Amino acid sequence: MAGRTTQELYEAACFVMMRLVFFLCAEERGLLLQTGISAERYDQNYAVSTLQQGLREFADQYGEEILERNYDAWCRLLALFRAVHGGAYHDLLAIPARGGDLFNPDKFPFLEGRFGTRQKPIQVDNRTVLHLLESLQILQIKVPGMGVESRRLSFKTIEVEQIGHVYEGLLDHQAVRAETTILGLAGTKNKEPEIALEVLEELAIQGSEPLLTFLKKETGRSVKALEKLVGAEVTLSHYEESRYLVRCGNDPQLWHRIKRFYQLIRLDTYDYPLILPTGARPPSRKCQIPWNSPTELEFSRRSEGYPSSSFDTGVRC
Repeated sequence: MAGRTTQELYEAACFVMMRLVFFLCAEERGLLLQTGISAERYDQNYAVSTLQQGLREFADQYGEEILERNYDAWCRLLALFRAVHGGAYHDLLAIPARGGDLFNPDKFPFLEGRFGTRQKPIQVDNRTVLHLLESLQILQIKVPGMGVESRRLSFKTIEVEQIGHVYEGLLDHQAVRAETTILGLAGTKNKEPEIALEVLEELAIQGSEPLLTFLKKETGRSVKALEKLVGAEVTLSHYEESRYLVRCGNDPQLWHRIKRFYQLIRLDTYDYPLILPTGARPPSRKCQIPWNSPTELEFSRRSEGYPSSSFDTGVRC
């Protein structure tokens, strides 16, 4: 992806998200195939709405990590994007050509691995596709006394206005390349900031009060709760520490700097600590989609950054 600007990558991510929303809505309404064509072949080999279930069943049986070795799900999505734009005509599968800018394969050719004269497919593994789809299709609801319950969302009742609202929500985000090491901190609802490690270190040098005051403002957590986390003695198992080292690029010096803040760091959708070394782009993280009603969805707005190196991790693929 060298040579791609962060703005271009962000716009491409927005287009992919809107393509998926389009398919989830159209498939539930039965609007994609020509009249008289059986949906069975389409559902088994192309449909977005059934792809997540197949990947989840495989992950539950063999483990999600295995999905990182396969890349066919992304190819399936690309084939579907092209079929809707240019049409697919066969006795057993007929999809009318829709054309338009949303599915134009030349809008972002690098999504298909087309980089001018060099053709090299980008590697989007099946685990990333699974988490991307689940961020749209699965709602995690906290049930009192029962923990978190997963519920499948229906896109059948979403109207055009709600789809437009999704697009507007995506425009509230941005993509930023990390110019210094960034830590994604856990916080209260809608307050999960990404803070430069250097900022936390500078505040820690000034004393605990400036650091705690800053963390309270950024995370929404109480000073009392933060006091128990900042500078706490590190008692990690070898396995747990290895996961932090992986996110530090196996740099023991970087991990040593981060240790005092490790309990503040939230986990990404892969259950790894959200640590972004210099030059990295944010890893996948589940989109935050509060559904206030059966037909309303809203992407979380970009959090206030501090300093300019902060960025939102709500929408990524």
